[in-house]
Formats: sequence, structure tokens, C-alpha cells
Amino acid sequence: MNPWQLLELEPTDDARAIKRAYAKKLKLTRPDDDPKGFQALNEAYQRALQLAKRQAAIQTADGPVAAPPNEPATDAGSATNGEASPDTDAKENNASAPVGNTDPETPPRGALTASERAQADADRRAAERDAHARAEAAVAAARDQALNETLQAALALVQGPHCNDRKRWSFVGQSQWILDPQYNQRLSRGLIAMVVDRLDPLDPSAKQAAISDDVLRYLNQLFEWSDQPRALAQLLSEKQFDQLKQRLSVLSDQPLLKAGQWQQGKKFSVRGQAVPRLPEYVLAGMWVRFWALALDLFLVYMFLSFTYVPLARHVFTEMSASPEFYAVLMVIPGYFLMAWIMESGPLQATPAKHLLNLRITNRRFERIGLLHGVARSLAFLFNCCLWKLGYFINLFLKGELIHDRLSRTYVINLGRSLDEQFLNDCRDSMQGWFRRR
Repeated sequence: MNPWQLLELEPTDDARAIKRAYAKKLKLTRPDDDPKGFQALNEAYQRALQLAKRQAAIQTADGPVAAPPNEPATDAGSATNGEASPDTDAKENNASAPVGNTDPETPPRGALTASERAQADADRRAAERDAHARAEAAVAAARDQALNETLQAALALVQGPHCNDRKRWSFVGQSQWILDPQYNQRLSRGLIAMVVDRLDPLDPSAKQAAISDDVLRYLNQLFEWSDQPRALAQLLSEKQFDQLKQRLSVLSDQPLLKAGQWQQGKKFSVRGQAVPRLPEYVLAGMWVRFWALALDLFLVYMFLSFTYVPLARHVFTEMSASPEFYAVLMVIPGYFLMAWIMESGPLQATPAKHLLNLRITNRRFERIGLLHGVARSLAFLFNCCLWKLGYFINLFLKGELIHDRLSRTYVINLGRSLDEQFLNDCRDSMQGWFRRR
């Protein structure tokens, strides 16, 4: 669309007029009501500024053009022997000379001086900043309005008889602002303040029914309250925080990372193995895993040297190569077989990984199965085929390497995770002690 038509302005090179027209139209076009119209208006404004700047540059380059002089009358007597008279030469020279101001230091008429161009650029930048500030203010106002409407609807639902109807809470996650960080954080705090007094189903002083598990699970999935114990501890009182921990611990069967991990220090049975569940885990780095791989390969070779080599020498007396050579060839297949069996087993690690206190888990931090172990082995084989490129990429993946991502597994550093949890518990205990004091 023509930018001049959208701005309702005649074509001009005046940046101030364009700015005034844009500001006038901006009052009628709000980004939250008509985002496409606002984008089109902004593009028309930028396009109009470009056209105005180009028109000003054209006017600067083109000076006033003089009319061509009339050809002087020729005198037959002055052209004798093919030679022009001095008067004729003078007239021709005068006719060919440029008309107008010939001073090179004086700009032609209609051109902008350096100060005027600088002022025009400053006006353009000021208009852009003003438009950007107006757009941000409009977005903030729309976000605040949507937040207030959502909180009012949630408050009405909490105080009404349908508080525990899971479907009636769906409007919280259907808001177009739910992915906005500021909106999400402020809405999360507002909802916590509403539901925190309705967490204990056995509280005799409660005037209303407690929040159901379905509603609490839905809100936890949206705002990830179980992942923010420290932030909630600062926001809530000690009693409210304990009630929230107790309620969320009941929801440990949901497929979330930390929904059932509030009971710090306890152990949960995962496929017959007692595994500590922590609020946070530390992924093993690439280099410690590299040394674990090297140690595992060495252990496989030593195992083959003490088992396969003597047996091959005793049984296969006529071999084309030494048994040690075949043992070296069997190291890689032997490692893949060992990794598949042991990482899927109760140890959840190869011997070297277990020695370095590393564990293999799925995305729920549970033991992987045999089929999942096959997928992890194939993903590791693909990573090895990438060779140097794969190792170069893994340097920047911060512990979650290529085959981990492909097989959807984690390699956690259990030792560091327990140390971090111990330090965090000590820090939280000290903060709680000082708060009580």
C-alpha cells in the first residue's frame, strides 16, 4: 500500500510533517487491538521517511537548470578562410559558460546545508524513539490490562463454588500473554497468593474447600512452582511454604522433573533401585566423561586379555594373527555391549562411570530400559561417526551431548549433585534460622 495514503499525507520531504502524521495515526491504532495494522503503519512511516530523505537528496544534487542560449548569428564576412572572428568566439565561450552562481564554496539554491541535514536526521531519530516508546507503553498497558482481567477472573473463580473444576481454569493458560516473562511471573505470584490459604484440606479454620489436586497440578505445570523452592520460600511464610511442599509432594506421580522432589534427603523406589531425588541435578561434563570412556575401554581390553587371549591360544592354534590383535578389534564391540547391559541395569553406569559417581537416567531421572539403552548406543555410534566435528560440537553443549539429546537421556554427576544439595540445605537452614530470630 502507498505509505502516503496510509498516513493520509501528501508526498513531501518534510520529516516533521511525516512525524506529526504518524503520531496522529498512532493514537488511533493500538498494537494490542490491531497488531497487523500497527505493523503496517510503522512500515509506512519508515517508508515515508526513506522517500522523503531520497527526495531531499535529489533536490540537493540537482541545481537550477538554465535555458540553452540562442545560437549567435553568423556573419559571412567573419568566416572568411574558415576562421571565426574574435567576437564570435567570445559569444560562444559566454554561451557555454554555466549560468548561475559559480562560486564552488556556495551551495546551490534548494540544497540543505550540513546543519540542516543533521537536524533532519536528529528529527528522524527522535521520531523513531518516540514511536518506539509509544509502542512499548501500549504493549505494557495491554499486558497490565490482561493481567488484571485474568487475576479478577481467577479471584472470582476461587471465591465461587466451581473453584475445583479443572476446566474452568483453562483460561489462565489460554491467554496470549502467557509466554511473556513479566506477565507469567506476576500472574504466578498473584495466583499463589490466592490459593496458598486453601492448601490444607484438614484445616478447621478454613472457610472454603481446599484446592483440588487437578487444579494444583495444572497451575504447577503452567508456572513450575516445584522448580522454584527458594523463590517461593522468600515469597511465602514458613507455614505456607510447608503446606505447599506437602501438597506438591502428593503429585509426585506426574511426569514432571521436580514435582515430587520437595522431600529432600528421602529416597524413592525407581525400578527396584533406591535413587536419591534432588531438586537439582548437575550434568557431567564432557572431559570427565571422556576419561570415563578411556578407562572403560582399558578395562574391556584387560578383560579380553585375561579371558579371550589365553582361550584363543589354547583353542585356535593356527591363527593368521596374534590373539592380542583380535582382542584389540573386539574392544569397541565389547564396550558397546557392556555399556548397553550395565547402563540399563541397576548400576545405571559402566564401571568407570560408576567409579566417578556418574549415572545414566532418562528425562524423568529414572533408570533407562533395555530398548532405551539400545537407542542410546545407536546414538553414541552416530556421534562417533561424526568424529572431530561431533567432538567440536559437544564442547559447546554443556554436558548434554549429541547422543544424549538424540536418545533423550542424561548423564548426571551424582557426587556434585549431592554436594550442591547439601550446601543449598545448609544455606536454607541458616536463612530460616536468621528469619526466625
